[in-house]
Order: sequence, then C-alpha cells, then structure tokens
Amino acid sequence: MADQLLDETSKFVSLMITNAQQACIREVGVVSTMITAKQLAEAVYAVLPGFPVTLDDNYYAIADIGAWNKIIALDWTSRKKYIADIWDCDNFSDSFRSHVSEIYNLNSAGAFHCVVTNNLQTINKVGHRAVLIVAYDENKVLSVYAYESENEGIIKIEKGQQISIPVFGTIWNYAPVDGEFN
Repeated sequence: MADQLLDETSKFVSLMITNAQQACIREVGVVSTMITAKQLAEAVYAVLPGFPVTLDDNYYAIADIGAWNKIIALDWTSRKKYIADIWDCDNFSDSFRSHVSEIYNLNSAGAFHCVVTNNLQTINKVGHRAVLIVAYDENKVLSVYAYESENEGIIKIEKGQQISIPVFGTIWNYAPVDGEFN
C-alpha cells in the first residue's frame, strides 16, 4: 500500500513538473532548433579561432537571442548572494546552465574559463567561469554570446574584439582560455 501511494505521488509530481516546464517554454516562446556539435563548434571557432572547446553531446538545441533574453530576465540565478568559494562564479554559471537545460530543454549554454581584468588589473585568473550561449541573432545567423550570470550582462562575441561586460558598475574584460558544452 505504501509503495503504491509513493508510486502514485511520484507520477503526480512528475506530471506537475512537466506541466510547469511546458508553461515556462510557452511563456518565453522558446522555439528550439537542433544543430550538430560540429555546427556549434564552427560557430564558436568563427569568433574565437583556436579556442579549445569540449562538446559532450552530439546535438544541441538552440533558440534565438530574443528567447534567451527572456530566459535571462526570468532566471533567478543573479539574485543569489555571492559567497567566496561557496557560491561564486562557477556556481552562478553552472546553475544558470542547469536551469536552462532542465526548464527549457536548451543545452546550448556552455561555460568558459577565462582570465578577467578590470582597468588592466587581473581580477580573477583561469578559475573564473562565465557562460557562452550559442543562439540565432536578430538576422537568424548562428552567433555566440558571453553572459555573466552573476549580474545578467550579455554581449555578442565578435571575432577579434575584446569581450567586455559591465559588471557591478565597472567593465570586466574576459580573455577566454577554454570552454565546454554539455
């Protein structure tokens, strides 16, 4: 009897989660397209030539940047309080990437390690992690964005251009070292 009740409760909870997920996808207007790992890598290499990136999946679900901007606006990750070594840059990045995969079925938000400078002073060496988002831009071209999930700063990465994002009233410059999509 207890096992049957647990099984029924589990089915009910699963149904509720699925319905909530579908409501989030509809609310944001996520229309995803599948691309291959090769296509995703080519988009990254087009703006970051020679950048080492690990691709753990064969296919990636992407959306347009408008949907991503809505996801970012609704996401609660940036509302968490920064706690050094406990809840810091890697946790912000990992949390955001997990949420968009779990809620919106998008696995096209990856992470990149980078050296961060501010006014030419090193803020954080290779341990800093931010988010790379592969999405269709306004012109329906596959593009790559750098996103700082700690404060919701986002910028389209352009080949040969410095990656700079306003963070807490100052400009952080990112020098990517490596990345991964999983």
